[in-house]
Amino acid sequence: MAVFHNLAVAVNRLSCSSRHTNNSSSSRAKVHELDTFDGTDPKKLRTFLVQCKLCFQDRAKAFRQDRARVTFTQSYLKGMMLEWFELDLLNSGNPADRPRWMDSWVHFIAELQSTFC
Repeated sequence: MAVFHNLAVAVNRLSCSSRHTNNSSSSRAKVHELDTFDGTDPKKLRTFLVQCKLCFQDRAKAFRQDRARVTFTQSYLKGMMLEWFELDLLNSGNPADRPRWMDSWVHFIAELQSTFC
């Protein structure tokens, strides 16, 4: 679990670093930093997903593929939310064995909603 937490922190830092590099020469509006989501209050899931979509719109080129959206969103999960996906994430070596939600934004959202709402 500590390994995955460290990976999530590293992805988050890389995302922030990339955002600062790309935004320094850009004149577009700055999107608010995304809050983490731990699943303890299911009512906050909608707000969390809206924040994710704002990030996707702000950096449309970076989030053209569903897998990029899913990975980015997972990097902002914590607690029981992160634990729910941890086993699949750690055992995703063979692409044929990966769950559909890992490569599909629609399936990822369905998994979140069915599990935590």
